[in-house]
Amino acid sequence: MSKPPEGEVTFLMTDIQGSTMLAQKDPERLSELITIHDKIIQTSIDSHSGFIVRNVGDSFLAAFGDPYSAVLTAYEIQKILAKEFEKNKEILVRAGVHCGIVEWMDGEYQGYLTLARTQRIMSTAAGGQTLLSSDFVDKLGDLHTGDIKFLDLGELKLKDLIKPIRLYQLSGKGLPENFSPLITLSGTPNNLPVQLSDLIGRADILSTIKQLLSKSRLLTLTGPGGVGKTRLSLHASAEMIEEFRNGVWLIQIADLNSMELILNEIATVLKVSEEGESDLLEAIIASLSDKETLLILDNCEHLAEDCASISEKILTHTSSVKILATSRKVLNVAGEKNFRIPSLQLPLMKTKLQAVDVNEIESVRLFCERAKAVKEGFAITDENAMHISELCIRLDGIPLAIELAAARTNVLKVEKILERLSDRFNLLTGGKRTALPRQQTLRAMIDWSYDLLSESEKKVFRRLSVFDNGWSLEASEYVCSFDGIAEYEALDLLSELIDKSLVNKIANEKVGRYGMLESLKEYATEKVEKEELKVLNERHFRYFFNLTKNLFSDDKADPDNTTLRDFAREKGNVRKAIAWGMENDISALMNVVTELEWFWDNIGSHNEAFNLLTACIEKYKGEENQMLAKAKSSAGYFANNLCRYEESESLINEAMEIHSLVGNWKGKAECHVLLGILMINLNRLDEARIHLTESHKLALEVNDPDIEADSLANLSVIDLKSGDYIVASDRAFQAQKIYKRLGKSKALGKTLNNLGAVEFYRGNFDQARKFYEESLHLLEQSDDNYTHCVNLINIGNIYLRQKNLAEASAYYERSMNMIKTNDFVDLSAFILIKMADLALAGGELEKSERYYDEALNIPWIKNESRKIATIFRGLGNILFAKNEYEDSLFYLLVSQKQFEISGFMLPGDQLDEYNFKMDHLKLQISASDFSSIMAKANAVSVEDLMNIRRNSGQVSTVR
Repeated sequence: MSKPPEGEVTFLMTDIQGSTMLAQKDPERLSELITIHDKIIQTSIDSHSGFIVRNVGDSFLAAFGDPYSAVLTAYEIQKILAKEFEKNKEILVRAGVHCGIVEWMDGEYQGYLTLARTQRIMSTAAGGQTLLSSDFVDKLGDLHTGDIKFLDLGELKLKDLIKPIRLYQLSGKGLPENFSPLITLSGTPNNLPVQLSDLIGRADILSTIKQLLSKSRLLTLTGPGGVGKTRLSLHASAEMIEEFRNGVWLIQIADLNSMELILNEIATVLKVSEEGESDLLEAIIASLSDKETLLILDNCEHLAEDCASISEKILTHTSSVKILATSRKVLNVAGEKNFRIPSLQLPLMKTKLQAVDVNEIESVRLFCERAKAVKEGFAITDENAMHISELCIRLDGIPLAIELAAARTNVLKVEKILERLSDRFNLLTGGKRTALPRQQTLRAMIDWSYDLLSESEKKVFRRLSVFDNGWSLEASEYVCSFDGIAEYEALDLLSELIDKSLVNKIANEKVGRYGMLESLKEYATEKVEKEELKVLNERHFRYFFNLTKNLFSDDKADPDNTTLRDFAREKGNVRKAIAWGMENDISALMNVVTELEWFWDNIGSHNEAFNLLTACIEKYKGEENQMLAKAKSSAGYFANNLCRYEESESLINEAMEIHSLVGNWKGKAECHVLLGILMINLNRLDEARIHLTESHKLALEVNDPDIEADSLANLSVIDLKSGDYIVASDRAFQAQKIYKRLGKSKALGKTLNNLGAVEFYRGNFDQARKFYEESLHLLEQSDDNYTHCVNLINIGNIYLRQKNLAEASAYYERSMNMIKTNDFVDLSAFILIKMADLALAGGELEKSERYYDEALNIPWIKNESRKIATIFRGLGNILFAKNEYEDSLFYLLVSQKQFEISGFMLPGDQLDEYNFKMDHLKLQISASDFSSIMAKANAVSVEDLMNIRRNSGQVSTVR
């Protein structure tokens, strides 16, 4: 069968029993046997129109649209293998058959429960035995005839703990009928409860638990309430039940409140009674002394010390007993292994998620399976995939919370559940009536943990809720230490909360960083007292105020990339502190937001920075001082980056007036630099030179090498645009020396970028690339995303000029992705133009034209004469390639006029190309038409021409 069946499908799964042992004993012999085995199974599946889903190692999974074909295949396989290895039973294959509704999607079957049940049935069989589910046998009905029979094995509890199911054994001529007892829960003494729903996912976690338990005598599963500790302990125990021939026993401690009651419960489960003068614990130990037994101590946290004492004595005085405990805190017993249960796997959010992206993600799968139980026909679709994914993320992947949310799908759509999560403690109620009371609502689950805390632990737990997206140890020590909590106590109390699973150490963090699940954070926030909240918010603000001032003050060298990345983790906290400062301490806030200019610039949050600075300026009612001037110049800087040129010029000039008024010549020099950069962007090069010359002069007067270097670096940009490459290079090298001395890696990277541009326009492409790549290396260390992005474009430009279109495309794509994820507004037209140039070089004329027109539609492009000139030159080249010579001439002439207005000189090779096309066009167009088109090109308003293209979308503007 070439096409996988869908709908109700029958699955056959097989593997070789004991293959691992044979591999260790004689690997060469096993290889020979597997070759024979594989040929027999594959031939049989193919001959009965089966579809091989996968063949991994010695295991096969096959799908059949016809159930009877699956039975014939299983029968044939076992019969042929039995005959093949009649004398030497080296290969014994166990097989399982089950059916269910599945869908084939993206190269695999979607239908976890059906496939999981097939695997469980197969693993229950003995070597040479084939087991069939009652679902399958009922589906088959009266189809089975001839030699094939089904032996009813009765209802059995399989190791996945779902309610008992009836199994049948495949029997017939040529097949043995007598096998060892099935490996089920029924074969080992136990009191494991029947679970009424499947365990979703968690295969890796179960494997880890089993591995840890096999190597230790006491394993404690820890984690927050609702994460699935009990469920996983039961499943792991069931998976390993054959290793404990004297039984697996569950001791439920949640409703007990003393050591005496724990011992009574253990004794009752083990059927132990006190004899003579011995106490109950001694009697329990005596009963276990020679037993291979597993005790599951479930929910130990409220009696952790008592459970620890009992466990230690049992393990000390027995040799073969093991204990698997579940608790929100470790027991702290010698030799104890601790495994913290993580939340369910979560989707990775992106702009648009579809069902296929997330339907096998554990948390999503759990939500959907539980929703199906309360709402018939519920399914994940492309329309609800995004909402389900966000819901699972907001619930931190906690199974209990997800199940409670899924229960609401009987009356609410998923998006409505998501909207109501702000009131999650009222929404997420109504768990199973058979569950413990604290497992029936999310609030009750957290109440249980909170009530077990000491008063000091409660205070710190509440106060940690002030943090947004995690915190460092230093932050928690400062912010939480007041009103009864000394700073030296904070570490110990934080450790206690981690041990009790109310705080988690964030994984993959080299530095100590901590966090709290969203549900716990919301609960803790509710517990914060009114007066406590005032102090808490102020201390939070002061901590991040001081952190910012220390990292970004003007007299420091650039922070290294590690420091910046550490600080970037605090974005949520900084934003929260800023929001508090806006309402409570605007003067202090003004000081801190201006220091953040460096950080915002680095991460590309230009729009956020501009909006915040202007809001602070509007709210500030104090005197005009250096702080206000700095806020205005910073706002002007970001306005320039956002192409809000008029606002930028106004803000920087206002800042300069204040600096002049208070006699702050350094501030005035900085404003001249900012105005110089603005004028370069507006192509007002003469004005730019005046401002930068003045800033250079002031920098020397106040002995500020930083501003001196900034002035030289930007003067080199003017020289470059004017075609004076020698002077441009000289100034850039001067600036580079100063930046090196000051340790300004970010500014040094920009200067190297300038030097690369000089060599690029000289045509020295290899040297230009060396400068750009050196700049990239520096900028990766300083995390300057903006200049990093510019460098990617610049390197792409080199490859484009060298006709290496594949490399150019790779660099342009990387830069475009950075632009999309940052506020690099001023680069948006730039990259569109380069993508258009690339498409044109590749002969994709229509695509190239679309990119050029998209760039023309960016509002601020009207201020960029050089970019407009580049676009018109590209359109002229497109028309030239189409042999539409009159329109081509018009655009090329308009382009050249714009280049002259911008003061930009085309590089030699581009000028040669322009002259070649002009000569060719003179041969194609009559002299009178040529003169007429030239007159129109000189007379046309660039703004009118742009509007024509925007409105009509037509290339021709000549006729």
